[in-house]
Amino acid sequence: MSDTRQRILQAAHDLFCRYGYNGTSLKEITLQSGLPTGSVYHHFPGGKEEIGVAVVQHFGALYGDRVLKVMRAAGDERGARVRAMFDGAAAVVESGNYVDPCPIGGVAREVASRNAALSDACDQVFRRWIDAAAALLEGDEAFATVLVAAVEGGFILSRVRKSGEPLRAIGRALSARC
Repeated sequence: MSDTRQRILQAAHDLFCRYGYNGTSLKEITLQSGLPTGSVYHHFPGGKEEIGVAVVQHFGALYGDRVLKVMRAAGDERGARVRAMFDGAAAVVESGNYVDPCPIGGVAREVASRNAALSDACDQVFRRWIDAAAALLEGDEAFATVLVAAVEGGFILSRVRKSGEPLRAIGRALSARC
């Protein structure tokens, strides 16, 4: 990926995390990236929607890989993997001063019923996360779905409470059921 394209994606990612997809304008993405408007449109002729889809795809893969690394590093025991996932998520939200650390859930909540391209991109990311988690959890797709839904909900609770404890509590509760 070109440095210019990466700068645009990083700028959009940071703004989506802080202000949401709907709260971010193409002009703000351009300003945040430090690039001229022509460069943004050269790399993303479809404008903000195309940037949004690219952010969801790129950072969805990146965050999914990070979570899998954390889970694998916790060993082979299913409960330890689950707890590590939620403890790691709590640490991330705390270190980011309770700003949304990942825009995928936020974008999905904002546009799922109004924008097919973004909704499809979010769905593909969630499905990849569920499939990857299920592979680490003896093929338990239903439980992997619960994990993805729980971490997304845990991010919301942790952000509004300004505490990583909701994520840790979810991790303890779900790991106890493993």
